[in-house]
Amino acid sequence: MKLGIVVCTVAIAAATSIANAATEPPIKVGVSELVRHPKKYHGRRIEVTGYWVTSCAHCSDLYASFEVEQKKPYGTYVAIGDLRPAKMPFFFRARLTSSWGNYDGYVHAVGTFRFIPVPDWVGKPISPQPKFRKTSPPPSQSSYPSEATAQRVAVWGWTGGPVKQIVDITDFYPIGRPIPSNIEAFNHRQVENAMPRNPSQN
Repeated sequence: MKLGIVVCTVAIAAATSIANAATEPPIKVGVSELVRHPKKYHGRRIEVTGYWVTSCAHCSDLYASFEVEQKKPYGTYVAIGDLRPAKMPFFFRARLTSSWGNYDGYVHAVGTFRFIPVPDWVGKPISPQPKFRKTSPPPSQSSYPSEATAQRVAVWGWTGGPVKQIVDITDFYPIGRPIPSNIEAFNHRQVENAMPRNPSQN
């Protein structure tokens, strides 16, 4: 009987904690503050305004400003979670529903901030390294790693959740008109610059 009372008490306490987190007044905070001090705001209700980008694959990223996104689009944002339960203007929901990935612009959001640190194993060499059949690359490309010689490392890709994210969003609305990011063009340039060049083409 005592065990049942203890379990019931713990369940009630947990439910009360969740309810309090959902109803507590949101803290007004900037995106830059969330990026710099994520542990400080983990689990807190927040109110934030920023530049939101959806125009690249899998994007739903909130930046401090358009200028920040244009200068350094990676590592400076907070992800925006599920928007279906959020209160927002009818026209805005209709646009997002009909053409997701086609809206970049300033928005205001109220939700709960969540921080999930990247695991320690990310970025470290995989052990054991996969074995590939060794090939002899053309002399002009001998200075670049081949598939057989390149070291494999563990990455935090699409299967890993966002590190900094706003979830349980209750309010979400646009501020001003859309401002295109053109981030896909940036990504294309990054890929081109990262590709090894044949010395004979210089």
